Amino acid sequence: MKIIKYRAVTCLLYLVVSIGILWQIVLLLRNASFEVFEEEKHVFVSVQGNVRKPGKYKVPVGITEFEILKVAGIRPTSDISTFGLLNQVVTNSMMQVGSLNSPISLYDEENILWLENFTGEITLIGAGGAQLPQQQGTSFSQGDRIRTEATSQIELSLGFSSSVDMDNFSEIEVIRASMTDQQSYRFELMQRTGLCWYRIKNNQNRDAYKINTPYATVVVGGEETEFFIDIQGTDVFIGNKDGLLLVERSGSEESVNLISGQQLKIAGIDDPFEITRIPADSAITERFTGLSEQRMKKVDGDKPLNFLFCAPPHTYYIISLQFETGVTHIVELPSELLVEQFVQGFSTLGQAFLYGGPVLVSILAERVLNIEVSNYCVVDRNDIIRIVNTIGGVDIDLDLLAASALNMPQGQAMLAGEHLVHFLSPEISGAEGSRRRQAMVLRQMFNKFRNQNVIMTALLADQLLSNIETNFSPGGVMNHYNRFASGRSWRYMKHTIPGETVMRHSRPSHEPDLSLSRKLLVSN
Repeated sequence: MKIIKYRAVTCLLYLVVSIGILWQIVLLLRNASFEVFEEEKHVFVSVQGNVRKPGKYKVPVGITEFEILKVAGIRPTSDISTFGLLNQVVTNSMMQVGSLNSPISLYDEENILWLENFTGEITLIGAGGAQLPQQQGTSFSQGDRIRTEATSQIELSLGFSSSVDMDNFSEIEVIRASMTDQQSYRFELMQRTGLCWYRIKNNQNRDAYKINTPYATVVVGGEETEFFIDIQGTDVFIGNKDGLLLVERSGSEESVNLISGQQLKIAGIDDPFEITRIPADSAITERFTGLSEQRMKKVDGDKPLNFLFCAPPHTYYIISLQFETGVTHIVELPSELLVEQFVQGFSTLGQAFLYGGPVLVSILAERVLNIEVSNYCVVDRNDIIRIVNTIGGVDIDLDLLAASALNMPQGQAMLAGEHLVHFLSPEISGAEGSRRRQAMVLRQMFNKFRNQNVIMTALLADQLLSNIETNFSPGGVMNHYNRFASGRSWRYMKHTIPGETVMRHSRPSHEPDLSLSRKLLVSN
């Protein structure tokens, strides 16, 4: 009996020791596989030369040279022509960014101040005294004068994010409208008479916007500023609705900072500045009711809505909603699209995004397609996942490989949440496969909106735009979607840019046929 008990205790002891050894082996294997996993999931890349943030970067496998350069920060003088932006980086690689002889630039840059909208009779006089066309889109340059009459108003666009509304009996002269070597706007205007309402978005130089008056100069100091200048006889009133202004007296060193809610009165060249609160009964916006109504007619009318939708580095679309004909055009723009006929210092659309973001890409798309691109929306993989989750998922046709990776049946499936995250990851079939699946998800997102399977609310519009790089507003999204969903039977036409494949820097690029490209958005 003792021998049996001894053997039982011995066996139990061996069993416990064996389990302990096995557990340690499992832990070692887990740690070993985790280390291999981490090593395979990341690569190290060094970026040096003419970039804003040189250094060594640890990045996920599948990252492209475009994405690394975007993080490192491209300057207007950076030479990125040697890089294949869609190429994936490899570990321990070195990316040396050179320098251009001069900053990148757009040809015909002078057309950056133009007539956006107007009501009534107006007078437009060129620097040489000739009459300028009284029509939307007329551009202005140094020496041109813009004048409203008794019952007319004008809206001017300064670049692509700022504007001026001119009330009746107002006059503005263009002192300067140009771009710097750093691709920043420089505007200097002389307001001689009347009431003008300025809405400025300035993320550039501190002195990028200057407005002269008979007694003082207004310098825009904040990133977003809204103010008015009202010249009544010999009195000049400057009211700062929002932002920061610096007001400098003409011919002297006297100056004052004007903050939100303050109004400055100057009664004469030698009279002191008088600063008060903007009167509670000041109703500047009501003065421009007619212009606002005209603007809304323009928005709510049959004018097409053309906007850029992109998920760099691969995906760029121009989407055109043509309300008059009930046709939606979707034009795919390849990253390798050549735009060198419009620019100096770079060649392709993908390079344009690195230099100037969606605004520069929109400008170049306008020139290729001969249209106005008024809005843009830039998303990345995380944005796509968030938007899809917000609208309740998308229907995807899973192939065998994806279905196996997701542990789901092959065929149609509604994806959202973790399934969507896994579906878009490079683990299933590499970075190129991830790109194709991302394009598939984007198409299904469009289809869901196209089929009007989404009920648009103010909250949903705000959620969709949250943290996205865009110039759409939630109100604008609701307005456009309501027009889109107003009962019209829409037709959809997909296009690629006509042209041919040519070689640039030993890489294939797409040279557009401009004559054919500019006919794409003519509805059939």
